[in-house]
Amino acid sequence: MPGNDVKVIIGELNGELLELCEYDLQPDDIGVSRTKAGTVPGGSFTTISGKKIFDVLFTAPFIDDSYSISLVASDQRIWHYESKSNTGFRINSQSNAPLSGEISWQAIANGEST
Repeated sequence: MPGNDVKVIIGELNGELLELCEYDLQPDDIGVSRTKAGTVPGGSFTTISGKKIFDVLFTAPFIDDSYSISLVASDQRIWHYESKSNTGFRINSQSNAPLSGEISWQAIANGEST
């Protein structure tokens, strides 16, 4: 991931650099999870502009908004996500009809992982 370079000076003696280390840190290296997931009960959705919605807020944000979202629900709807940011996203049911089941979501950081 570009821009994650960190340079660490290990020590200095009489103004002379003893060792310089460079690291290209990835999200896993700095304690940022690449995967987040959860379940939302149907009763937790609120109605905005005639549609049931729920705002998912991550307890620990992603580094950026470069992640993929998967939604799986027991209620048959055309589910959408919107307002995606590094701190969360909005689930939109595209309907105001009551929800009886739950919706499961998963967010996975884009890119290769080893």
